[in-house]
Amino acid sequence: MNKLFPFIFLLLCCLAHAQQVIRDTIPSQHLGHDVPAVVILPTTEEKQALPVIYLLHGYNQNENDWLAIRPDLPQIAQRLGIIIVCPGVGNTWYVDSPVAPGQRCESFMIHELVAYIDSHYPTRKDRRGRAITGLSMGGYGSLRLAGRHPNLFGAAGSTSGPIDILPFPNRWGMDKVFGTFEHQSETWKEHNIILHPELFTPQTAYIFDCGTKDFFHEGNAQLHRILLEKKVPHTYISQPGTHNIAYWRSSVLQHLLFFAEFFRVSMDALPST
Repeated sequence: MNKLFPFIFLLLCCLAHAQQVIRDTIPSQHLGHDVPAVVILPTTEEKQALPVIYLLHGYNQNENDWLAIRPDLPQIAQRLGIIIVCPGVGNTWYVDSPVAPGQRCESFMIHELVAYIDSHYPTRKDRRGRAITGLSMGGYGSLRLAGRHPNLFGAAGSTSGPIDILPFPNRWGMDKVFGTFEHQSETWKEHNIILHPELFTPQTAYIFDCGTKDFFHEGNAQLHRILLEKKVPHTYISQPGTHNIAYWRSSVLQHLLFFAEFFRVSMDALPST
């Protein structure tokens, strides 16, 4: 046997693994610049449509942070048979800013990002094949985007998300996105998830969690109580932890497994052809 064969085989395996992580760039008129994204694409024996999870980063993070938090995301995506998309949109809070006209991140996410991913990758192109979640600022963006665009996302989540932003008027650059609370309090209320329970409907599958020592814990617990009162099915997890990488490394796996089950059930519900 050729002594080089084991080395060549190992090299090919590494290359195949590397091909799962794609550094892509999405043109955006709504943001006025190209947007970087990490796309984790499982390898399959035959061309098939795969479900997609949009995984959103937090404040002062970028498209690479989820891979830094969970370097095994490619292996998880492969095992679950899902595409993971991590866009890098800066500190936009995933909204169309009322005070920064060139910052239209919600429009980018809804009208440009999803369309680009669907046209460039083998995705399932309906809401039953799409989920969205994220950490902190990304969790806020995920729940709000899913609530405002239920035709796009069949499932949504948030880990350590600021469900109630009003207690934090001077934090995390929100004044640059929503205006100062002193002068734009109504805008802040308009964008405050906890004040808009109509964003949550039984047609969408929800998972959200927060560490018991996290400064966002009470807002998450309050949302849980509201959804119970509204009889909106959801999975809420209150567990030990704080607002840090160690917590998100664990919690994101809960989300991925939740969405994988959602995709499986929604696929089983499709009519046979």
